[in-house]
Amino acid sequence: MLGTELGLTELRLVMRQLRARIRRVTPATLLPPEPQTPSKKDIVMEALVHTQGNVKAALKLLGERGVSVDRSYLYEIKREGVRAGRQASPTRSP
Repeated sequence: MLGTELGLTELRLVMRQLRARIRRVTPATLLPPEPQTPSKKDIVMEALVHTQGNVKAALKLLGERGVSVDRSYLYEIKREGVRAGRQASPTRSP
């Protein structure tokens, strides 16, 4: 049994070396990078923009797209967008 285990260990070592050699020879751009999937928050924000901020319509649109979201989460994202808009807009001085 000891000889078998040594043979398996040697085989694993040779396989690792072979894989490393293949990685060095294979071009890195063999496969295109996978596109980044949008986060749930981005999907919700897109739906709110599409429905001009109407939460009920956005909830319906998301349901049609197969995205399950709680209504309170939609309101939270909507509030964050309003706050971000206020921070981004220049302040008026009298």
